[in-house]
Amino acid sequence: MPFMVENNNPTTSMSPPLSRYNWHELKSVDQLRPIHEAQLLTYLKLAGLKQGYLINFNVTRLEEGLQSLVL
Repeated sequence: MPFMVENNNPTTSMSPPLSRYNWHELKSVDQLRPIHEAQLLTYLKLAGLKQGYLINFNVTRLEEGLQSLVL
């Protein structure tokens, strides 16, 4: 499914969900694990960003699945 990034250029669902200032890593897993954090930190380093969010949709309340990471 296509989505729009901040500069209004259409992208495909194969592109990583980027915004200008942070990275959003979307998951649907039983629980977030250290490997997910490591993956997000790697993406942040490669993209030159300082903040990212791990978002797990496999939870009862979305607050339980939201985690912010900062380099």
